[in-house]
Amino acid sequence: MLGLKKVNDTEGHQAGDRLLLRACECIKKYFGRQKMFRLGGDEFLVITKSLEKEDIEKRISDLKINMIEQEARMALGFVWEDNYSGDYDAMLAKADNIMYEDKRSYYEMEKIKKENNQK
Repeated sequence: MLGLKKVNDTEGHQAGDRLLLRACECIKKYFGRQKMFRLGGDEFLVITKSLEKEDIEKRISDLKINMIEQEARMALGFVWEDNYSGDYDAMLAKADNIMYEDKRSYYEMEKIKKENNQK
């Protein structure tokens, strides 16, 4: 997974824009007409009230596979609340932490693969 910054730095901003568009198309494929926002950089937010937790988990799983296939792999995190408390900032912070854990885990696995290939 090349992050947006690395793509912009090595391949140019047009390549970075194409990466963002591929990621958006992947997200739209699994979340359709839900409210989707770009927060900045390569961070997107989808807000939905109409999906059950199990459905979201399945869509996230399928989305990860599709992003790999489309060479648009990005870290993902989501939060489910059965009864929304109204604390949007807390939910966003929680999803952000989960997303960063996904990113950390990905890079750790890539590091292990690289070390194994060098042996």
